[in-house]
Amino acid sequence: MDKELQFVDEKDYPGVTAFREQIGRLSASNAVNSLPHEEIMTKLNDAAKTYRVLIIKTNMKIPYTSVFMRLDCGYMTDEVGNKINRAMSALAKTEQH
Repeated sequence: MDKELQFVDEKDYPGVTAFREQIGRLSASNAVNSLPHEEIMTKLNDAAKTYRVLIIKTNMKIPYTSVFMRLDCGYMTDEVGNKINRAMSALAKTEQH
């Protein structure tokens, strides 16, 4: 999520507080990262070089309410993925000698 969202004032954009509360409830069971919008755009651009990116637009007119979802494979934790990568790196090093 855009880090800037936490600084959008209800007086300037009525409904932003309700949006933050609703999105908090909806994402309660997921890890949510807040990054500056520009950093998210950079990550999105990088991902689009390798993967297809789906963008769904709404008519909401409150700034920084974009929700970005990165879907991982779901069948392997980062810990297991890192373990496999370390094993591959170790094997590559032994094969070089």
